Amino acid sequence: FKPINPSYDNFFKHKVQRAALERLVKRLGIEKVQMILKELPRIIEKPYAPRISSPLQLESKLGDLITFIKQEKSKNGGVTIIR
Repeated sequence: FKPINPSYDNFFKHKVQRAALERLVKRLGIEKVQMILKELPRIIEKPYAPRISSPLQLESKLGDLITFIKQEKSKNGGVTIIR
């Protein structure tokens, strides 16, 4: 979360933020979470993208993020914005 939130280092002091990331890794796998985090700075700059700047927000807005990515994919003729 470093590229999108300058206070990222405080997240892991808070149990709620750590737990959210742990649940995401358990549900999606470490590789997929790393991919999402790598692409997130580029995604959230797009108009109408869900604003996500913490692990807890990522967990709670994951459905919105997936929907947004699918919409972008269909708008771009099948080209996904997450590689």
